[in-house]
Amino acid sequence: MKKKIFRIVILLFVISNVSISSYAQLNAIYNINNAVAGSIWIKLGTLTAPQGGETVSFKFYGGAGFNALNSQNAYTELFFRTSNGSVVDANGYGFSAFAVRFGYHLGFINLVKIVPNSSGANATTYDIYVGTGSYVGKSLYTVTGGSSVSWTHNATITTEPASAYVVPTEFRVLCDTYLGNGSLFASTNGNVGIGTLAPQAKLAVKGDILAQKVKVTQTGWADFVFDCNYALPTLQELEQFIKEHKHLPGVPSAKEVEKDGIDLGNNQAILLQKIEELSLYVIEQNKRIEKQEKEIEELKAAQKK
Repeated sequence: MKKKIFRIVILLFVISNVSISSYAQLNAIYNINNAVAGSIWIKLGTLTAPQGGETVSFKFYGGAGFNALNSQNAYTELFFRTSNGSVVDANGYGFSAFAVRFGYHLGFINLVKIVPNSSGANATTYDIYVGTGSYVGKSLYTVTGGSSVSWTHNATITTEPASAYVVPTEFRVLCDTYLGNGSLFASTNGNVGIGTLAPQAKLAVKGDILAQKVKVTQTGWADFVFDCNYALPTLQELEQFIKEHKHLPGVPSAKEVEKDGIDLGNNQAILLQKIEELSLYVIEQNKRIEKQEKEIEELKAAQKK
């Protein structure tokens, strides 16, 4: 039945040709105490939608497991839209679709594929296939579309379609987003803040960061110190600089760090430069010590004669 706006709410997989008990599972092929494990594909049904920008929304409510745990619950929404009757995408499909997923469990309606009845912009009907995980219980879904759209529920267990439009799963919010009571903030300018509502960089964190590993891409490493043309300051020059500025040459002062912070990659390169300079000083001092020890030994030998 066609209506201007229709909404169909159907218990998923009340399947007549598959033996399933009242605790019907989306992936039930064999019953084991009304709970069957395994991930499968379902031909959900057939959508009829003409070209011309027809828009249809599928909303799936349920989860994977029904043990009164939030960790099992999930929600998936599928957005579908036809083309203008002549334009196709890069893969030759005259429609587009994407899905978004919310909730805790990653296995509920985690894959969606669409098979049109014709190639290009000639398609008028579309078989919708969904892949899902285990123990979905009495999950349900709704379909919303315009007066030119109709939906035929099928819900039969099948195999994954080999040739089909693979619906990308995306999550995008085109406005400022607050999560965790403002603990996580995503701005429309692309900046993300954790613990701050005014991030001034792509990622701004107000507080400690605990990580097992941090990798910083960096150019301009400090091995130039070992170049034969590098002008290594004398120890006297180094001493004079420290007396005047109270910090090492090339190293930010305490006031600069307090004002501007530290660039981790650049700071590591500076510290390496100082280590390499120290290595050269140590090598030079060692040569002087060896020379002095040799002279002392020669003086001792001369005194014994």
